Amino acid sequence: AEFRDQKKYYQLNRDFPIINELKALFDKSKLLVERLISQKVLKLEGLKYLALTGQFTLPTGQAGGEASIPTDVLLVGKISREAVEKFISDLEKVYNKQIRYTYFTNQEFNLRKDLTDKFLYSILNGKKVVLVNKLGI
Repeated sequence: AEFRDQKKYYQLNRDFPIINELKALFDKSKLLVERLISQKVLKLEGLKYLALTGQFTLPTGQAGGEASIPTDVLLVGKISREAVEKFISDLEKVYNKQIRYTYFTNQEFNLRKDLTDKFLYSILNGKKVVLVNKLGI
């Protein structure tokens, strides 16, 4: 018998003497990750729009709901394919998971927006965290 799909669940003992210190440690680690992402975003020359969606907007520990959200990262601008792939690869290393991304040039984005593209509007009208917005949307 194979046990690959088995999951373990843990529950935090709220009476644990150093629970506040543990929470502070998790909060600090989140800040470090956010700072790392911000530094990597600054290196993306030509970036006009960047939003985190999908698995980045799920509550911590929740999985499976991202299937209805078509992508995890939306990038728009004039960015080299290599720079986009490096950025996504770095994110995958930080989060230790596969990240789905969508990259549009400015022209592709404007065309899809003008056509009221269902895919694009599902992202723009859905839950997201916008890190860069030089498009005024």
